[in-house]
Amino acid sequence: MEKSMVVIVLALAVLPYQLQSYYTPYDRLGIDCGATNTWEDPLTNYWWRLDDEFIKTGQNILLSVTTNRLPLETLRYFPEGTKNCYNLPLEVQEKYLIRAGFYYGNYDNLSKPPTFNLELDGNLWATVTTSLGTDPIYHEVIYITRKEYVSICLNQTQQGQIPFISSLEALFIYDGVYRLMNNDTALYLERRTNYGADQTVPERFDFGAEYFNRFWKPEQLPNYQNIFKGIHNDGGSMAENYPPYKVLNYAIRAQNVSDSIFLPIDFHETTQLWAYFVFYFYDVSPLPVLNNMTKLTVYIDGIEKNTTTVRPYEECVVVSVYPVKVTGTANVTISPAAGTTLPPILNAMEVFTTIEVATSMANPLLSSCAFFYMLVYLSGATAILDTTDWVRIDCGSEISYPSEEIWWQTDDEFIKTGKNKLVSRRSYSSLELLNTLRVFTQQNKNCYTLPTPTPARYFIRAVFYYGNYDGLSKPPTFDLEFDGNKWATVETSLTDPSYYELVYANKGENISVCLARTYRDQFPFISSLELWPLPDNMYAGMSRDSAWLQSYRYNYGASDTDWIIGYPTDEYNRIWKPMIPTGLIPVVADFYSLYYTTVEYPPTSAIIQAVRAPNPTDTISLQFTFSKTNTLNHVVVYFTEVAFNINETRSFDFYVNNKFMVTIRPEYENCTDAWANAPTVGAMEVELRPPIDSVLPPVISAIEVYTASDPLVTIGTSQDDLDGLAVLISTFEQLEGWSGDPCLPSDTIWQWLNCIGNDPPRVTSLNLSGYGLDGSLPDFSQIQALETIDLGNNSLEGSIPDFLGKLPSLKLLNLSYNNFSGEVPQSITKNKKIKYQINGNPSLHHHKGKNLGLIIGLTIGIPVGLILVFALVYFLTRKKPMSGHGQVTIGLGMSQGNGTAQGKPQEENISVSASTEGLIKPSQTNQNVMAMPTGENVSWAGNAGNGHINPMPAGEHIPVSTGPGSINHPSEVPAGIDRAELDELIRLQHGNMGPHGRA
Repeated sequence: MEKSMVVIVLALAVLPYQLQSYYTPYDRLGIDCGATNTWEDPLTNYWWRLDDEFIKTGQNILLSVTTNRLPLETLRYFPEGTKNCYNLPLEVQEKYLIRAGFYYGNYDNLSKPPTFNLELDGNLWATVTTSLGTDPIYHEVIYITRKEYVSICLNQTQQGQIPFISSLEALFIYDGVYRLMNNDTALYLERRTNYGADQTVPERFDFGAEYFNRFWKPEQLPNYQNIFKGIHNDGGSMAENYPPYKVLNYAIRAQNVSDSIFLPIDFHETTQLWAYFVFYFYDVSPLPVLNNMTKLTVYIDGIEKNTTTVRPYEECVVVSVYPVKVTGTANVTISPAAGTTLPPILNAMEVFTTIEVATSMANPLLSSCAFFYMLVYLSGATAILDTTDWVRIDCGSEISYPSEEIWWQTDDEFIKTGKNKLVSRRSYSSLELLNTLRVFTQQNKNCYTLPTPTPARYFIRAVFYYGNYDGLSKPPTFDLEFDGNKWATVETSLTDPSYYELVYANKGENISVCLARTYRDQFPFISSLELWPLPDNMYAGMSRDSAWLQSYRYNYGASDTDWIIGYPTDEYNRIWKPMIPTGLIPVVADFYSLYYTTVEYPPTSAIIQAVRAPNPTDTISLQFTFSKTNTLNHVVVYFTEVAFNINETRSFDFYVNNKFMVTIRPEYENCTDAWANAPTVGAMEVELRPPIDSVLPPVISAIEVYTASDPLVTIGTSQDDLDGLAVLISTFEQLEGWSGDPCLPSDTIWQWLNCIGNDPPRVTSLNLSGYGLDGSLPDFSQIQALETIDLGNNSLEGSIPDFLGKLPSLKLLNLSYNNFSGEVPQSITKNKKIKYQINGNPSLHHHKGKNLGLIIGLTIGIPVGLILVFALVYFLTRKKPMSGHGQVTIGLGMSQGNGTAQGKPQEENISVSASTEGLIKPSQTNQNVMAMPTGENVSWAGNAGNGHINPMPAGEHIPVSTGPGSINHPSEVPAGIDRAELDELIRLQHGNMGPHGRA
């Protein structure tokens, strides 16, 4: 039994993997239920597919009647099982329009159209009540997907009433469409009406006109003017929600300027619901007059919701109202506003109600039995919190630990450099997170690599608390960077923590956050680093081609100690600073929770506290300053009606930099918001201006201000260069801590590189002298723009790679003082463009070419010449005897210590020296080598261990001296002679003459 259970569990474990293997998400999916052939829809340009790809149960049937819609002439019915589910592979965390069509057509000849339930990912979508009529029934929902497969189930609720389905569609829609939609709800379509259009106007339009294949039901109303513009504009409008012009060309208009439009709206249930209204206004005057305009106000159940203006020749005006509490019916009134010259107008309207969506759902691919066995298998295991989406690093901590169900992790998984430190005892904080930090004293740039597996906008926060960890009382200043972009200059404090926040859309599977040293002795550090994804509908006004830096976030009305420190008080982990501006009065709402809030999900505690103006006619003015002169700022303001007022309505206008944005009417027990993008020069003013006859003063609960970054880097360092550097980093442990973009930003390039250009940046120099590199040199030939390679004073061994001489731009190559062996590749020796240095490699053979006759001549000639010199000296000394101290020392070659060959001090001495340029070998323990061009010759000199480079003056040689009064005659090597072979011959000859070179 136990063995069988293990087999079952293993099979279940493999099932999701198999499904993943075949997972191909659709952005436009249509299923012609019951059909036996696929076909292309000429109107929408997508193919209708067959059921079998998405469901394994049910039976197909062809109706005996024909319709004008092909997907309705077949259906699939489900006589077995009470619940049958389609599994649709869709993109995760994207917004879709999902529509199910039902046309009974008396397919079973029973004339008993069934009733059953339709479910969406385990949530009740609708009760489907079919009919014998000729019109199909559609149920449509706007839904944000939670996982790779969306489950659409038909659930039998009454015996003998068999569920069926005629068509099923899932159509991707843009993130900004229906922008007020909450992430935890779906929008169920109650109606979508094309006003003013008669029944000859189709409900469906081609893809070029209607991007999302929405159905617009034409409707003319007899009590109003039903108008057709007379011009068939093609395509879709670029207004909010992209309404098609083929809908906007029609409208209803009140008969007179002073008349209103009244529209009763019925809902599918009589219980309390939350509704989402969208109104479309577009001027359809056949010959519009430039100064004519329609000013109108929208009321729902007698409550004013919005006032707007419709002008000729301008884009469609879209008014979205959400949430609105309704019970069974709602009455919409569109009335003329002051200053209008034309009667109220309405082109189209959409009405939705919300479906509460469960945040946690069982996988419909697993049966209840399978789920039971899963529980049996996992019952002995300890649940581990999923940190895939959220990253929280307690920098400097030695252990990982859970907090509020999310783990704080150590640095080690995200960075290889730095040291953990504790703040000084006197600086200990009650917030334990601040008492550790990680400091970076070695490299000029150190980067955390944060995983971002899902394409999204991410919120990133970095916190810094110096806490005098080093006992120097010198808080440092340094740069903070992300993905090769400058984020901020971090100026730390002796006493206070500082934090920096950013909203940024990832460009790949990781985001790098780097700390860059900008002053010699000011070492970067960090106390904590966090990253978490945001829903796509949050901060809809922030463009994705910028990063947005948090400048201000205030919880108005809160006392100084009432900080909101992230999760779980704030669902999206933001920090809210308490603030009571001078001259404003703090107030607290007379309720403790919200019915509804905005898509930015501010914490309830930040909304129920607020500030108000002292008097009903006073303006609230809020000032914000910025370090940069010209900025683009995204402002979000939050409101609620703090007290229940039956006879009084609070209303005021929202202005930014003296520009009107929108009229605000706070709602009791609901949070509403407004946002604006405002170009700013140095400072920004936000105003809430009441009307002259206001009876209640303006009020505000909270505000967020974000500043757009400088233009983001669009092209990082060349991928070829990154690949080549990755080879070096993976080969040498001394380099393994380097990460992030090596060439960006341009003022914090990796300290052992030089880079040039920006389209893309290219690596032009490797400066790794004295880095302690050992082992063989790998192939990094991908870095094609290299001009200088300095690998001197390391312990590299093996042969010199041939690719070095083939790098097209290489000019300087220093491989001196390593342990290379074998032959120097001809790609180097014969490349006239490369100046190279290879001395200090004892096992390396350097053959440029040979002149055997000249070498043999020199081999014989040099000893003979020396004998003649000794004979001459002997003859002269015999002619003129010297004192007892007189002797002659002949020195050939050079000493390792200081580059000189010295005889013993004499009253008279004669020194003969032979030297070849560039053959001085410094001590192996005190050596650092760097190539410097000096005309046709190249000389190097250095000092080991500290990485400092000491180039010799151009053309200067190291002398070989014999003390005061010495004569130095550097010898020249004849052209065509191999210098290494000549040196070896001289050494052997010198050795044959004894230790002092005497004849």
